[in-house]
Amino acid sequence: MFELIPHDDIEQDLERLDVINPVIVDQVAALIQQLMDDPQLVDDLLRNGFGGEPWRPARGAIFNVRTWGDAQRAGLNLWAIRDFELSRQGFEFRIVYAVFPRCEKIYILAIIERAWDYDLSHPTSRRIVASYRALEEEL
Repeated sequence: MFELIPHDDIEQDLERLDVINPVIVDQVAALIQQLMDDPQLVDDLLRNGFGGEPWRPARGAIFNVRTWGDAQRAGLNLWAIRDFELSRQGFEFRIVYAVFPRCEKIYILAIIERAWDYDLSHPTSRRIVASYRALEEEL
């Protein structure tokens, strides 16, 4: 069974988002807590395409899951969650996480606006990759 671990890096994301809109922080924090409390939801984080789309969600889905294609092609096991409730409210954010199957750990590495567009050269992407590499060394 995989363990979900929020990385220290998300604190700076949450602080930045709190200035933009505290509702976003509350929603993201609630989703992370829900994930940590429900092993089935953690398992769903390993299913690319889980949850459907916000305009056509799977029955009962509160988020969807996608691999981060460019990162995967670069050898990084990075994924992203889209929270449907935030999307319905007009807030397009992603929760980016790393999956380490060998030790059955999932680390939440960032909470970022969708506008970053998954560009690996973006400063936030570079931060995520650096954290991923550091975890790889540790684990």
